Amino acid sequence: MHIGELFSMFRKERGITLKEATGNQFSTSMLSRFENGQTDISAEKLFQALDNIYLDPEEFLHLLRGFHMSDFQRFQMQVNRYRDNKDMDALLRLQEEEAQAITKDGKKQYHRLNQLVISTILDEDFGKKMPRAELKEVEDYLFKNGVWGQYELYIFVRSINLFPSDLMVTYCRELLHRMDFLDKHYNNRLLMHSIFLTALFISIERRRFSDAQYFEKQINQYFDDDRELYLRIVLKLAQATLEYCQGGTEAKQEIDDLIETLIKLDASDFAQYYRREIDKILQNCK
Repeated sequence: MHIGELFSMFRKERGITLKEATGNQFSTSMLSRFENGQTDISAEKLFQALDNIYLDPEEFLHLLRGFHMSDFQRFQMQVNRYRDNKDMDALLRLQEEEAQAITKDGKKQYHRLNQLVISTILDEDFGKKMPRAELKEVEDYLFKNGVWGQYELYIFVRSINLFPSDLMVTYCRELLHRMDFLDKHYNNRLLMHSIFLTALFISIERRRFSDAQYFEKQINQYFDDDRELYLRIVLKLAQATLEYCQGGTEAKQEIDDLIETLIKLDASDFAQYYRREIDKILQNCK
C-alpha cells in the first residue's frame, strides 16, 4: 500500500471529505492525485492533512511500515535484550554487525554511533574499558549537533556515566534550553527525565552535592508529572540517598521503604538494580 492510499483509507473510514482533509490550505485535486498515487505532496501539506483527519504522524509512519520497527527501534530492542541477559558476546557480535552494515547501506555515521553506544554498555556493565578516543567521538558528535532528537538523547543517556561531571552538567544545562522543542514528544520527555535522574545519582556517587541539588531542583521544576509514578519513586530514592550522604542517616529507612514499594509494584528487576547501585553509593558515603 502506497502512502497516498493509506491516507485515503483513513480519511474515508473516518467520513472526512477531501475538502475537510485539506482544511482549505491546498487544493482538493492535489490531495486526490496524491491518494491515487499520481503525484506527491510536500511534507508540510501531508502533516496538515494528517492533522485534519486527526491521525498522529508517528502512528501513520508506523502503519506505513506495515507495523515494522525502524532500524533504530530494532537496534534499541537488541541492545536492551542482550544487556538484560548480561550477554557480552551477543553485544560484541552486534557491534561487529554494525561495522559490516556500513558497506551495505552506506550509513557510516549511524552505524558508527551504534558501535559507540555498545562500547559504553561494555564499559559500564562488563568492565571493558571504552577507549578515550571513542568517548571523544561521542562528545564531538553531541557537541556539534545543535538539534537533539530522540536518537541523540538515547546516545547521551547511554554514555552519561562516562562523562566528566563538568561536561555532564554542561550538556544537561543545554538540554534545558531546548525544553520547548524536546518536551513536545512524550518519549523525549521520558528520556529527558531519565537523563536528569541518572545525572542526580551520578552526582551523589561522585559526592558533588551542589550538582546533585541542581539536578534535583530541575527535576522538580520541569518534570512534575504524577502520571510518571515509577520516575517519581526513583526521584524519591535519589533524594533519600542524597540526604543520607549529607548526614541524614534516618533516610536509610525511607530508601528501604521505597525499594519495597517497587517490589510491590512488580518492578523487582528495577528494585534489585537500585538496591545494588544505592548500596554502593551508601558504602562510599560512610
